[in-house]
Amino acid sequence: MYEAALGELALLDLGTAARMGFVNTVLGHVLGSGLALLEERSMRATADLATAADLDRAVGPYLARVAAAGAHPRTSARGRPTRTGWPRHHRRSRRSSTGCSTGSRPCREWQ
Repeated sequence: MYEAALGELALLDLGTAARMGFVNTVLGHVLGSGLALLEERSMRATADLATAADLDRAVGPYLARVAAAGAHPRTSARGRPTRTGWPRHHRRSRRSSTGCSTGSRPCREWQ
């Protein structure tokens, strides 16, 4: 698969790293879309949501909450909504590049 894709891109004046980046980007999108469709199919079968209308009815209350709040509700690591939407230690005005004031280690509440 890679050889055929790289062969098509060989006609362009690009380095190997750029060509590999293009191929991996396309494969990521294709595989990601396929996996998303499989997950949706599995979710619909498990929740007995055969049609788009069934799914619309099921998510209606959640979408109404999102529309009323003007944003997606944020939850804590334990799945409980936080008062302001941000975990307590994220409410400071300055956060590190990891999105957390706890330092360079990733915040468990953002994973």
